[in-house]
Amino acid sequence: MRGEGCLPKLRRSAGRPSSPVVCLFPRIKNADIYVGSTNDLRRRVDSHQGGHVTSTKENLPAVLRSYVAVGDEASGRSLERYFKSGSGKAFAKKRFLKKAE
Repeated sequence: MRGEGCLPKLRRSAGRPSSPVVCLFPRIKNADIYVGSTNDLRRRVDSHQGGHVTSTKENLPAVLRSYVAVGDEASGRSLERYFKSGSGKAFAKKRFLKKAE
């Protein structure tokens, strides 16, 4: 796996922020998955790694393992709610967060 510098550049449309992104972070200490959405992936990753997010600061380091970019905020919020459900977490673990073999 590559280091921090491998986050892709998310394009911004003229005058509009980039698409919302659903982020999946495995928590190292307790093996739980943090799910959240943002329109600025780099800023959000930095805030987690800097310990500025209450739900992950006790379980650092939070490492970005996968993310899903969507086209609009409504889709992003809906997908975020799904990934926070039991079946959504199971799907994410199976499809996005498999351990490398």
